[in-house]
Amino acid sequence: MKKLFIILFAAFSCCFVNAQSVGIGTNAPNPKALLDISSTTKGVLLPRMTTSQRFAIIAPPNGLVVYDTDKAEFHHNDGVSWKALLNSDYWSRPITSRKMISNKNDSVAIGLVTPTEWLDVDGNIRSRNNLIVGNSIAAQGNIKGGHWQQAEICLWLVHPF
Repeated sequence: MKKLFIILFAAFSCCFVNAQSVGIGTNAPNPKALLDISSTTKGVLLPRMTTSQRFAIIAPPNGLVVYDTDKAEFHHNDGVSWKALLNSDYWSRPITSRKMISNKNDSVAIGLVTPTEWLDVDGNIRSRNNLIVGNSIAAQGNIKGGHWQQAEICLWLVHPF
């Protein structure tokens, strides 16, 4: 009878604990978190592995995160492929301005895979304010805009070609 009581108590306790949040370093874990880790002196250490070990994971689930020791980068799996998480070796954000992100070493592409310029956009570019050009504009096709057309007319009147 005593063994039956212990088994029933353990089974009931497991069901009760399963519905709770688990806290490490806190006596009051956030109820919205499954795991709440709290510390002012320690961090979380995710699994570390080589690139070949990362690719050897069979059917990695969507959201799996590991640290690749060969590349010195965090990678996450989107359920289809591994993606590198952006880091400060590629992108930087000034401490004083959270509205700015920069990359001074690589080209950036929008709408295509292989950029051939610092910023390579396949599609229209819209500026809701001013377009500032420090050197010259090279264009294939038409440049539209009221201010550009007026400047072109004024330039022609001052110095006809």
